[in-house]
Amino acid sequence: MKHYSPDKPTKCPECGSSRIITYLYGEAAYSEEMMEDITSGKVILGGFCITGYDPDWECLDCKAEIFRQGKEEN
Repeated sequence: MKHYSPDKPTKCPECGSSRIITYLYGEAAYSEEMMEDITSGKVILGGFCITGYDPDWECLDCKAEIFRQGKEEN
């Protein structure tokens, strides 16, 4: 089941966890601040290949992927 939200959810729609992480796509310009965000679980690198239908957020506990509303498949 795919999950959609207009904004970053505060709780996972699958398990209720509040540990939601944001995907960062494209070529990242590494910095100390970004490395802290990655290690602290604020962001996850999503890769370079962007399909236009990639998840925006992920639950750290159950790995549910959450898409920004408006990316629904037609």
